[in-house]
Amino acid sequence: MTRLPVITTPAVTRASRAYERHGYHLDYVDAEAEEGEELLSSGDCVLIAPKGSDLSQYGDLDIAFASGWALLLRRGERVPFPLSDHADFRQLLRFVRRCAPKRVLTFHGGRFSREFAEFVRRRLGIDAKPLTEAVESLRGRLTTETARMGACCRKILEVVRIPGFEYARKWLLREMARRGFSRVEVDQALKRLIEQGLLIQESGKIKIQAEEGRGG
Repeated sequence: MTRLPVITTPAVTRASRAYERHGYHLDYVDAEAEEGEELLSSGDCVLIAPKGSDLSQYGDLDIAFASGWALLLRRGERVPFPLSDHADFRQLLRFVRRCAPKRVLTFHGGRFSREFAEFVRRRLGIDAKPLTEAVESLRGRLTTETARMGACCRKILEVVRIPGFEYARKWLLREMARRGFSRVEVDQALKRLIEQGLLIQESGKIKIQAEEGRGG
């Protein structure tokens, strides 16, 4: 809560209006409205913008970062506020229990997607599996192991995409885990991509094979 007027960038304004259409009362002024521009000029206000926004057009600001990751993603002089809008483990479990679905698909939690799905199966007796683009859909398993390998290879090439840049293997494993792929799957996919001459792995670093170094 704040006693200062709250100004919102256009993206935040659109999200706020969606909340208002569903009965929530939010007190804010759009940054592009005349009142918003006057308040921004005075400096006596709080400006809310999405993470990564270009704030240079709004003048000299004291920037704060509100996120569950705020303390881990410290950058420059911005003040971190470790606030998360996500449900925790117990809240997720309570949500599933109240919904009583026939099937639960978990996503965007790396290994926790699998662990939470296993817990839901054991504790609630509900069919639950981690959701990935390659394997699961609302109708169940769709692809073969071979297709999943291909999907893993494609995802790696999407992540390792800057020529000349070296990617740490540990970092890549974390990124691929977020996308639902296990360490074994990533290792197998890396082996295939290296054999195909698309990637190079040296001393725990992975990079794109230069065009002149590729066979065929």
